[in-house]
Amino acid sequence: MGRLFLVEHDPSEEVLKACKFCNTYIALHQNITEDTFPFWPPSQGSIFSSTVNLVENAGAPNQDLPSPARFVQLYCVKCGAFIGFRQYYLVDNTRHQGFSFIYHENVVDIFTNGA
Repeated sequence: MGRLFLVEHDPSEEVLKACKFCNTYIALHQNITEDTFPFWPPSQGSIFSSTVNLVENAGAPNQDLPSPARFVQLYCVKCGAFIGFRQYYLVDNTRHQGFSFIYHENVVDIFTNGA
């Protein structure tokens, strides 16, 4: 699989999402989309357009959800904690990323001074 390197966000960003167990940066607050996911209420998680420092499960894609799309579980690259899942869809036998759903209970907000 190769070595994974942690990605650091620019400290000038004001609010970062991070793993609640090891404080590894996961996403920027500004990358939350307005989309909703029909199987979970917005109070349980957010949909992000871009995430970093997450690794997908090595097994087969998760098909527990009733959807034609493929889902894989996401884990923190540093501590291995379960963070959420990512949706993929196929177009002409090519895999495309749809979105990443991050559970609120597994991340914390890190507030920086924006400087």
